[in-house]
Amino acid sequence: MAVETANGDTCNFKDHSSKYNPAFKKSLLIQGVLAILTLLILDFGQTHRAFWVAFLCQWATVSLLLLRRPSNPSRLDLLIVRYGIVPILILIVCAGPWLLRILGLQA
Repeated sequence: MAVETANGDTCNFKDHSSKYNPAFKKSLLIQGVLAILTLLILDFGQTHRAFWVAFLCQWATVSLLLLRRPSNPSRLDLLIVRYGIVPILILIVCAGPWLLRILGLQA
């Protein structure tokens, strides 16, 4: 799938730096472990649903990073790809109920 970037170039998601590959593998390993751990928490699936929200947010962030710098990732980009789901999950688990209460979606 080719996407046009802000400066008019076309970017294919397959055309990325090989530096991303170990980060992708580490990220998928961490996400797999977190998926299993959140399944084991006995809270009627609330934490596991929060995991899936964090999972989608993480990969949306990674796709934006790939569009922004596909061939030359910075150290921060690789760090976000590897470990970005951990702070996102913590933020969603901690702030999610508070935000739902403010929006009036949870009593």
